[in-house]
Amino acid sequence: GAIYIDGTNVKIEDSSAAFSAAVNGSAIYVAGNYVVICHFNSSFANATMDGGSIFIEGDGVEINNTNFKFASSVYGGAIYVAGDGANINNATFTSCSATVDQGGYGGAIYVAGDDTKIIDSQFFQFSASDKGGAIFVAGEDLEIEGCRFQYGSAVDGGAIYIEGSNTLVYRSNFLNIGATSHESINYTTSGGAIYVAGNDTQIIKNYFTQTNAGDGGAIYVAGKGTEILGDKFIEVKAGNGAAVYVNGSDTIIDGSLFNRSLATYDGGAIYLAGVNTTILNSTFEYNNATRGGTIYIAGNDASITDITFLYFHANDKGGAIFVAGENLEIDNCRFQYGSATDGGAIYIEGSNTTVSHSNFLNLGAVDSNLNYTTSGGAIYVAGN
Repeated sequence: GAIYIDGTNVKIEDSSAAFSAAVNGSAIYVAGNYVVICHFNSSFANATMDGGSIFIEGDGVEINNTNFKFASSVYGGAIYVAGDGANINNATFTSCSATVDQGGYGGAIYVAGDDTKIIDSQFFQFSASDKGGAIFVAGEDLEIEGCRFQYGSAVDGGAIYIEGSNTLVYRSNFLNIGATSHESINYTTSGGAIYVAGNDTQIIKNYFTQTNAGDGGAIYVAGKGTEILGDKFIEVKAGNGAAVYVNGSDTIIDGSLFNRSLATYDGGAIYLAGVNTTILNSTFEYNNATRGGTIYIAGNDASITDITFLYFHANDKGGAIFVAGENLEIDNCRFQYGSATDGGAIYIEGSNTTVSHSNFLNLGAVDSNLNYTTSGGAIYVAGN
């Protein structure tokens, strides 16, 4: 629409574009390699297909210290990255969107190329009518570090939808984000902040608060080998799995904090439907649900080790944990200050559950009037 770059080692600096329009990349189309775009401002940019402001086809492109406002397209509201090795640093995206009747991926950025880095960038008031309110990841080996995502939504993955493998999301903040159908304000879909469909994703030392979804208020995991390490989840909500919904396999959740999360139905913090999930070295405080005030386990072969559960409640069964799956192992855990109608700490409906070396303190099985008239103050065993 404004600039087309076919050469290599081109630099665009201290420039701006407003009210630009094109099919792809309405402000800048980069076909060459090793192009640098810095101190660039784009506003009211619209592409009818890919990259509302910038379309990157070449490799090794750097975008530094840039601002994008009111950019829109079908794929990548502001930027579409098709080339490999792109670096986006210190960029701000405001009111960017990927919204059409069908489709709409990556409200700010669509990443199709490999080895992309998005560092120290901010995303505000973003949306996608399908997947990835801010970022849609189709490429491999993407790194997102030190970013802030606030006030955004998509049908799946309110901030980020990860389809590619080996993605790292590190030390980023997610605030006031939701997965919603857009037909109403109800949060009925999956992954309030992040939806993981790809394999071997790492989500490390991030902060999530006020994120919402139908399943997985902060994170929905469908891929294999996802690692959630050292993250904090504060006041997140969902129908099932207020913080994390695991539907994939071989997921590890380690060293994380879950505080004041609420599920309307099952899993006040986590809902496990996948297999071979490991949860360890984490703390759960003030979490609530109908069943499984902290964790609802429907999948098989899970292990829960070195966990502290405090101030939990389930309106029905399993104040801390509801077990419907098989072959669960619970070891060296502490359950304190919790309640449910049946199974003040744990309700076991599945088979072959093992609970060992754990402490149960100040727990109760109570009715709706807080009277101790029901069963299993600490553990209720209905399974075999």
